[in-house]
Amino acid sequence: MLKSSIKTLSARNSPPGQQKSLLINEQLINLMKNLAKYHITHGDLKHTNILVTKDKIVLTDLDSMRFHNLGWLYKAGRTRDMNQLIRFARNSEDLNQASKKLSR
Repeated sequence: MLKSSIKTLSARNSPPGQQKSLLINEQLINLMKNLAKYHITHGDLKHTNILVTKDKIVLTDLDSMRFHNLGWLYKAGRTRDMNQLIRFARNSEDLNQASKKLSR
């Protein structure tokens, strides 16, 4: 609760462009955490498959998305997703910042 309040406060005190970047980063991190919770991998995670709308982010190109029953298959798929996201995020500053947070 405190962390989200601090993030909200820092977002409010930031310039409008930076506020949007902070919200995009937070949404991407939450999305990745939810996928991890259910052992789901995207299969083709890159900046062109993440749409940023006015108020949220949306994953596209879901034909490679998989639910993994086996932990080692999930870990391999998530590693692939994260490596691809980080590699392609260099083209998008918002995704670059979010992918750095996710890889910690």
